[in-house]
Amino acid sequence: KTLIIRTPTEHPRKDHIPFAVVKKGIKYIFTIGEVIYRLTGVKELFVSSLRVQIKAECGGEPHWDGLDLYSAKSRTTYSNKLAEYYDIEAKIIEKHLIMILEYLEDERDKKLDELQGGSKKVELTEEERKLGMEFLTSPNIFDQITADMEVLGYVGETLNKQLLYIAACSRKLDDPVSILIISSSSAGKSYLVDTVKRLMPGEDVFAVTSLSDQALNYIPDGGLLHKFLILGEAVHSDIIEHQIRDMLSDHRLARIVTVKDEKTGKMTAQTLTTECVVALVMSSTRHEVNPENASRCFVINADETPDQTRKIHDLQRNKYTLDRYYEKKHAIPQIIKKHKAAQRLLRNILIVNPFGKYLDFPIQLIRTRRDNDRFMDLIACTCFVRQYQKQVKTKEDPEGGVMEYIECDLVDYEVAYNIMVKGVLSSTFAELPESTVRLYEEVREMIHQLADKMKLRVQDVSVTQQDIRARVKWTGRESIKKALRKLVYLEYLQTIKGGGRGTRNTYKLITDEPVERLDCTMIPTPEEIKNQMDEDEKKNDELELF
Repeated sequence: KTLIIRTPTEHPRKDHIPFAVVKKGIKYIFTIGEVIYRLTGVKELFVSSLRVQIKAECGGEPHWDGLDLYSAKSRTTYSNKLAEYYDIEAKIIEKHLIMILEYLEDERDKKLDELQGGSKKVELTEEERKLGMEFLTSPNIFDQITADMEVLGYVGETLNKQLLYIAACSRKLDDPVSILIISSSSAGKSYLVDTVKRLMPGEDVFAVTSLSDQALNYIPDGGLLHKFLILGEAVHSDIIEHQIRDMLSDHRLARIVTVKDEKTGKMTAQTLTTECVVALVMSSTRHEVNPENASRCFVINADETPDQTRKIHDLQRNKYTLDRYYEKKHAIPQIIKKHKAAQRLLRNILIVNPFGKYLDFPIQLIRTRRDNDRFMDLIACTCFVRQYQKQVKTKEDPEGGVMEYIECDLVDYEVAYNIMVKGVLSSTFAELPESTVRLYEEVREMIHQLADKMKLRVQDVSVTQQDIRARVKWTGRESIKKALRKLVYLEYLQTIKGGGRGTRNTYKLITDEPVERLDCTMIPTPEEIKNQMDEDEKKNDELELF
């Protein structure tokens, strides 16, 4: 998509230099005087540095280079080079760069102003309030969520859709949940996030694709309070990775800066703190993301099976039908209107879980200390989404006043249990992504078939990467190579080196065993919870009679 941001008449300059900007995807195209500058690598949020790649063109002659627009030395060096190349005064080139920098700063400030004004309350119309309340009081609210997202264009993956929607809603709570999506390219990670994003009020969403190391520290006060934060790619610099951990664990960002005392003139250190309560979502094609950050999130995989691909193809074939045109024109705007109204009606209320004492969780891995806590958060967040289907209870606060609260019920637990046990845990606790496990099982099956045919032991059969590629058609060559390296590294397969130049490496099974899965049978089912609660209630009744 091409977005014309400003025209020369809308952006007058004091020196009357013609100035126009067009944005195409991630590329900014500035036309200043007789020179065209094409910039890439521009971060959405930046503070003290703005490193960009720039292609200048004048008279049909292109010139590529990179520079930091905030560095006077970098600007001067670039201007001198370009002036010599195009026979233009260096001062004119430098003036162009300043104009570009000022424009990009204006765009950044607009984004920050949007964040600062995001807490303004939006008044709902009677129609919007009615739409939102009908949705929030519906007994099949989660079925509606998945069905509505399907109309928006995301088919299948019921549990992932429900989890991401619940996570986005949790932004209003004091302990939101965060999501990390790890899957192959083209699996639908970004589309899933974008679909949920469309259902959230714009004032509560903060989405960026790139940011400089210190940008998060300079978000205006309140800009990261109760936001649905989308950071796109999960792999960032070490500084940003550390900031993410602080946001998710401490709900704040702190930095020490030096300031000059106005009275004494001395420089002193001062700590500045930014409060951050966010429901964060990130995605990556790499399974080797920062483990400290991953352990603070629900880790999920997109469905990469042929059945899911078939569903997507079926939906795509309806793209140019009259039914789809009607949905885009009428159904989808109404769905978005309904969900945004519902989101604005949700209020932060105290949530009590009465059956926590019945729960259990795996203890084999250290990271389950955090995962168990997130499971409790997920149950509470599900209850939060269904708050208008519950009785608001009250209790006197020992310190004065009255506390209002709602209680989790078995419907909340069932939704959270299905998401956690049938969806999240298989991705969170697996040392291999689902696609790699699937490849490994296909390699095992292929080796078993060859062993039977050749009357050999399974461990004596080897296959080449070409053999594997000939069998596995559902993923690409590079993905297969990456998965095989991972399987060799974790000692599921071993590589047998070729005998000489031009001979191929082969792969053998080290042990003919499936990928080990964490046992989660100790997590009680909703039926088991209900039976335990019924037994306790029966015992209490007997005690009262006694």
